[in-house]
Amino acid sequence: MSWRMIVMVGLFVAFAALVGSVPQGLTQPGTAQTKGRDGRPFTDEFREDKADLVTTGLNTYFVLEPGFSVTLKKGDEEFTKTVLNETKVVDGVTTRIVEERESKASS
Repeated sequence: MSWRMIVMVGLFVAFAALVGSVPQGLTQPGTAQTKGRDGRPFTDEFREDKADLVTTGLNTYFVLEPGFSVTLKKGDEEFTKTVLNETKVVDGVTTRIVEERESKASS
């Protein structure tokens, strides 16, 4: 996986975490026909003000603090996610860069 792809995946994960943390009531149902497990349609429009989005934070499921790193190992495979002290502006929103690396020991 190229470094550019790692950065793009990290940006997507960071943005998804921010969008996923929007409190109920700040989103409105979109036009999508697909429904989630709870029967409600997925949201494709968000009324969140871009100025309210931040580049750091944490919750039970996701840490977005520069320097945070987690490594998951299974057998000879290793996956490391690191929150970098770098940001990038995407669609007018400053986002945090999250690097993901995968490796597999050679036999």
